[in-house]
Amino acid sequence: MLEVKLIYTDKKPKITEVERISKQSKRIYFRIKDIRSVRNGTGLLVLSTPKGILSGKEARKEQVGGEALFKIW
Repeated sequence: MLEVKLIYTDKKPKITEVERISKQSKRIYFRIKDIRSVRNGTGLLVLSTPKGILSGKEARKEQVGGEALFKIW
């Protein structure tokens, strides 16, 4: 289960878009070298790795790749 809390600034949500990457019919996997920042660092890539659910930044730090779940910005 993933819990997301929304933050608003000036009555506008900080999260404007979510893009699903992997689907049941097509799984997308990223190697360490394939993990890039989302929207010049303002977004977040979420991966399912052998070390658990990690952000792209944490996965690079842990030196693991995995299935790309979604991007959020």
